[in-house]
Amino acid sequence: MKKSFFLMLCFVSISLLSQNKLGSSGRYKLGALHLKNGTVLTGEIKIIKHHRIVLKKEDEKKGFDHTLVKSIVFNDSTKYHYKKSDKVNLLLKKEVSGPVELYSLASYFAGFSDGSMASMSMHYYLGKEGNDLIDKVPRNIEGRRFRKFISKYASNCEKLLEKVQSKKSIRSNFDSNIIKIIHFFNTNCNNKTNNK
Repeated sequence: MKKSFFLMLCFVSISLLSQNKLGSSGRYKLGALHLKNGTVLTGEIKIIKHHRIVLKKEDEKKGFDHTLVKSIVFNDSTKYHYKKSDKVNLLLKKEVSGPVELYSLASYFAGFSDGSMASMSMHYYLGKEGNDLIDKVPRNIEGRRFRKFISKYASNCEKLLEKVQSKKSIRSNFDSNIIKIIHFFNTNCNNKTNNK
């Protein structure tokens, strides 16, 4: 019994320590930090744990967080922005731009040392253009909670509300893809959005 408990405790400890947000691979990428005061700093950038950033210029490294940085633009055009959700500042990847913006946060679970049981999950957030406040999108896009959630943003868009009435309509119109839903909204609906 003690042996089983010890093994289970070891497994849980290893599992918890191996979780990683943002998928930081430990590598630097070329890009630009856009600070809140308007300054733009270029160099090699790495996103590290707890939504922090390291900028490396030549051999000098400097850490940054949400208090100074507005956004990051990597040379491959990938953009990250600090947004606020439930009083927590998150560094999120911008997926869709427009009147309603979609952001994502990837969570990785490394699993066992041999690589088995590794997994990734994606969390999505919605916000209005130009606003730092965001709302977490319910995970089940075909569920009732999602339809209620999206109706807050699309209450003035009958076209979209008709296409998300049921699981079947979400599958047939958007392949159950949140990115397609937000693209449709930004393209076909009035720019005035409602949020909470």
